[in-house]
Amino acid sequence: MGTYLQSGHFISATFENLESEFLQMALYVVLTISLREIESAKSKQLDKAEEVDRKPKGRILV
Repeated sequence: MGTYLQSGHFISATFENLESEFLQMALYVVLTISLREIESAKSKQLDKAEEVDRKPKGRILV
C-alpha cells in the first residue's frame, strides 16, 4: 500500500478528484449567483424588508 501511495497513479488520481470537486463547487456557486441575479421567485429582496424578516413576537408558554 505504501508503494501505491507514493506512485504517480495515486497522485494523479487524487489531483483529478480534487480538480473535479473544485470545478463542481465553482459551477454551483456561479449558478446560484446567476439565479439570484435574475431574481428567482424564491429569492429574497436584499434591499427591502419582507415578512420573513420581521422579529418574532415573544410570548410566554405555560
